[in-house]
Amino acid sequence: ALEGPMTSLPLAQIDPGRQAYDAPKSDSSTAHVAPRSAAFSPDGKWLYLAGYTWKSTAYSASREWLHGVYRVPFDGEGELKLFAGSGKRGRKLGPADAKLLKVPAAVACDAAGRVYVADHENDRVQVFSPDGKVLKSIPVTKPAALGIHHKTQELYVFSWQLASRFTAHDKNHRVLAVKPAWRRFGAFDKPQLIQTGELPLIGAYKPYNRWGGGLQFAVALDSWADPNGPPVIWMVPYAHDQGVSLREWTSGYSADRFRKQARWEMSGIRVYGIEKDGQLKLRRDFGQEVLRNVVRASWPSFQEVQRLYVNPVTGLLYVGEGNVGTLGKSFQTLVEVNPATGKIRIVELPFGAEDMAFDISGLIYLRQTDVIARYTFPKFREVPWDYGEELAKVGMWGGRFAKVTSALVIPSRSPICFHQGGLSVSPKGNLVVAASYRVTHRKRDIDRWESSKQVFVSRPYVPPRYPGREESPTSACAHVWDKRGKLLYEDAIPGMPRYDKRFDLVRRYQERFVAKLLSYSLPHGHVLYCMDNETSVTPQWGKYWSQYIKAKAKAAGLRVHTTEMWDKWDLAHPQHNPTFDHPETYSFVDISQNNHQKGQAHWDNAQRQRARIAHNVRPL
Repeated sequence: ALEGPMTSLPLAQIDPGRQAYDAPKSDSSTAHVAPRSAAFSPDGKWLYLAGYTWKSTAYSASREWLHGVYRVPFDGEGELKLFAGSGKRGRKLGPADAKLLKVPAAVACDAAGRVYVADHENDRVQVFSPDGKVLKSIPVTKPAALGIHHKTQELYVFSWQLASRFTAHDKNHRVLAVKPAWRRFGAFDKPQLIQTGELPLIGAYKPYNRWGGGLQFAVALDSWADPNGPPVIWMVPYAHDQGVSLREWTSGYSADRFRKQARWEMSGIRVYGIEKDGQLKLRRDFGQEVLRNVVRASWPSFQEVQRLYVNPVTGLLYVGEGNVGTLGKSFQTLVEVNPATGKIRIVELPFGAEDMAFDISGLIYLRQTDVIARYTFPKFREVPWDYGEELAKVGMWGGRFAKVTSALVIPSRSPICFHQGGLSVSPKGNLVVAASYRVTHRKRDIDRWESSKQVFVSRPYVPPRYPGREESPTSACAHVWDKRGKLLYEDAIPGMPRYDKRFDLVRRYQERFVAKLLSYSLPHGHVLYCMDNETSVTPQWGKYWSQYIKAKAKAAGLRVHTTEMWDKWDLAHPQHNPTFDHPETYSFVDISQNNHQKGQAHWDNAQRQRARIAHNVRPL
């Protein structure tokens, strides 16, 4: 277990907006904010802490700060107490004076025990005695990090803009740029500026287009470096999980761009020496070392999907990690792994594939939603299907496309999330493919196909209907083709089940998880229970969990209210019927999809839903 003094401060969680405010004491609804900067007194007795900050709202780069420096006895025998500043948050701090701190971002101590504070929004470094008296004020633009060389006692200040409520904007609401810089000052007795230069922070001129708000950067002085040699600083110039705005990250088909911006050559730790002329000389780049040793240093984009394939001819493993297509759910590169040696290399594919397979002879089959192309491997010479079709452009949004001489066109549509049910090749060369037919409104599906031929080339498949056959947006049929591309079996497994009793093992874990959630929520009588968010699952799924939750509540002598939220924006769509028509299952009706309406249409639609349940009134 971790041991030591408590260094965090309590914050009460306030919704909506996830705003957080300082709390008088800790309780079950309290979160804790940790400091960004810490410094020991030279005798090791005191630990000084600064940089207490948190997001003021969930979807903004704006940040709150506690305008104070704290300290705590490191032996753990005392409590965390305010050392300097007000310790308050917000903008209304009263008249400025020597003790008033605005965004104290960092703290450092010298050999005499003096405490240096980066007073960011006051554009200065304040120096305090160990008893809290102000000794000196050193003017510095936007200090964000500090360092004191333990041998020379010289002060190093690193400046860049940090997000706060004080951030200066121009008339167009754009953040005024603060050029990142380092400054070297003399020791406490003569803290004159000795040297200055630029800091190579990537994207620091527009930190408010980033989630980090300037906190994605880290700079530290190597305070024990040889004083006779160049000063040394360590730097994280760019953080890959902060370098892309949410709009860039979640916009359609931007996954490959996101992957490219998340490069280790930008975000790895770098070590610089400061030359006599003030230039920074790169001594070591850990990002480049990672690239040389790991080869594939980026992670799967957004969905973090990895698909594993083994070539039966070579025994080599291939990993497909999403980097193109809708939210990065297709891949146009493979990571080849040699299990015997651990050697890794990157294999580029002709186009972005959603799935793939090897046959017994080592041919590779690349699949997009409704197209399968066959190639030799690793040369990627196309092996045309005798019963295939010539296609000018096969691939996925945001990725590489290829012309195919003879591709196998399969009757498949995207099952909502662009994830199909797999494909496999038998020793005879027969190909079996799980193809989603996504039939909810058959005529409408045909109409949509007519307007989307640029991406989908196959005509939607309509399987035979019979009592008991399940149809949903994710339903699939298995079709079989021979090695020439001739269809052998259509709907080879009629009524292919989507549930297997072996899944009961998974269900037991799901029930335990839900039971744990209920152990927290049932004591609170104001909690409503919605089975899903914008779902297209079967009605049986929501009904099962509604009954499960109500049974657990009843066993505890309680009554709870449940509902289900469906995917279709039109509340008149039959998909919503299981909620509207079954009060025995759902005691209230969710109509939040009505938010897709505007103005009078929004109001009128809500009134129609009220009339719809007039015969059995329930809350909406």
